[in-house]
Amino acid sequence: MTTRHSQGSLSLLLLLISGYSFADDASLQQRIENLEAELAKIKNNPALTKVDGGLRAQSADGRSKFRFAGRLQADYAFYDKDNKDLGSGSELRSLRLGARGAVAKNWDYKLEIDVLSGQKIRVTEGYVAYSGMRNTVIQLGNLFEMYGLEEYASAVDTTFMERSIAVDAFAPDYNQGLAYSRWGDAYSVSAGVYGDSTNNAQAALNESWGMSSRFVLVPLNASGDVFSIGVSGYWRDPTSDTWSVAARPNSHVTPIKLVDTGMIKDVSALSALAFEGSFTLGALSLQAEYNQQMLNRNHSQHDADFNGWYFYGSYVLTGESRPWDMASATYGRIVPKNAGGAWELALRFDQLDLNDAGAGIAGGEIKTTTLGLNWYPVTNVRFTANAIKVASKKAGVEDNPNVVQMRAQVAF
Repeated sequence: MTTRHSQGSLSLLLLLISGYSFADDASLQQRIENLEAELAKIKNNPALTKVDGGLRAQSADGRSKFRFAGRLQADYAFYDKDNKDLGSGSELRSLRLGARGAVAKNWDYKLEIDVLSGQKIRVTEGYVAYSGMRNTVIQLGNLFEMYGLEEYASAVDTTFMERSIAVDAFAPDYNQGLAYSRWGDAYSVSAGVYGDSTNNAQAALNESWGMSSRFVLVPLNASGDVFSIGVSGYWRDPTSDTWSVAARPNSHVTPIKLVDTGMIKDVSALSALAFEGSFTLGALSLQAEYNQQMLNRNHSQHDADFNGWYFYGSYVLTGESRPWDMASATYGRIVPKNAGGAWELALRFDQLDLNDAGAGIAGGEIKTTTLGLNWYPVTNVRFTANAIKVASKKAGVEDNPNVVQMRAQVAF
């Protein structure tokens, strides 16, 4: 039975508990308000995030961004010579530093330099871009011309240490220009008008200029599965009226070029055409291109044509797939899924013919077979080994060296 005394005690206890609860609620509410105020301050501060192994800083509203980027490629090559001594050795194939980002909504930029041997600096990319239209980018500045699947892909993401000999010999480089790119779920189209490279000293008042374009269809673009076909072309007016084409044996450590047209005179214009195709099914990937370069000549000289091709297949032994980027219509770097990294085995056949009997040009012919092994311990680090069998012939003289080369690479 509850007495009046006990009822009073209970009421007093309930009152004390209630009072404590009210005080506790008030304190908790104040703490919440303080935390919300601190959170609001944090949201207004610049953010620092990790992107592709590097760091990106951006303003609170996300309109201004800055990302520091770089790459290092250290190469080592050993040559088993046949006729010419190619000179075994090592080099820093690439040491690039740069930044990319945005200065405002829809206005992007990229600045990048390449440190070369002999204490020289080369500007690779330096441009401003407008991205205010859906799946569209307009660039103005020093740009990488849009030509070919292997050439337009970043050098840190290509399957082999060097691009194929025909692509390396014919493809344009970084030049000053205005470029337009647009893409959808199953296509990519790009075109541009270009002057000379910002790295070239002008010996004349008028600089070389040209145009290039690329169109790619991608009827299959699922996770890990890609089928693409495309065509590229360019035209250029060389102001010096001379042109030359040469190629190393798929190795850059040596300065020796086994095929070389020498300086061709009376060249009024040059053009090139490339057909490309790729197929990726999970860990298996196939890729091929055919390239042809044509020289138009004046003063009753015969026009000249050169051509080359490559075909290769690769298989990722650990099961990863080469990722496809629709915006650039190229393959990106393999991202390892396991602690031991990703391992890729590849085999390539390529050929370049710089002979044109009708034009009186005997630049030679070269064929290579390359076996490659890539290890990606983490996303931003890669180790590569290439074994190359070379067969070349120029002016009736054969030169068939063998090459073993390796690369250590970091890119972010």
